[in-house]
Amino acid sequence: MTEVGFIGLGIMGRHMAANLVKIGHDVVGYNRSRRAVDQMVSQGGRAASSVAEACQAADFVITMPPDSPDVEEVAFGDAGILASVRLTCVYIDMSTIRPATARQFARVGEEAGIGVLDAPVSGGDRAAAERTLSIMVGGSVSDFELAVPILQALGSTVVHVGPAGSGQTVKAANQLVQDAVKVSRVN
Repeated sequence: MTEVGFIGLGIMGRHMAANLVKIGHDVVGYNRSRRAVDQMVSQGGRAASSVAEACQAADFVITMPPDSPDVEEVAFGDAGILASVRLTCVYIDMSTIRPATARQFARVGEEAGIGVLDAPVSGGDRAAAERTLSIMVGGSVSDFELAVPILQALGSTVVHVGPAGSGQTVKAANQLVQDAVKVSRVN
């Protein structure tokens, strides 16, 4: 059984963590709001009282906070992800952050011997619940190959798009195209 530390159990993350539990992974969740953690526990996950606790025995750690500063807060620091995970762990940030921030995570992870992937998602909370997210992944091919079973449990389209930061860049381009289509339909 694969242990997954899941940090960020909000609108999207709660569905993603629940789907990992449903297919048999041991999910240890952490969120600033205890209510979100309790909901995940009621679905079969386990609670962590800190970021470090969610990471300690994890094979994979997934983050899904809302923005770059939130991800930086849980990733760095003495009790953050990169200081708490095992060397065999792969850290997958699935939030939408700046490509430069994703590249910084990868650099720090590489220096520490930890695999890091940026894997933002597209599709919204319904796709998160239905496991039909589109996932654009940046990072090393070897880390991507390790993470494919986890990513395929969350989305129907999982694509490795290049080195660190590429997932975020492709996500931004995807969003621009979607927004342009919406504007053209209105006009």
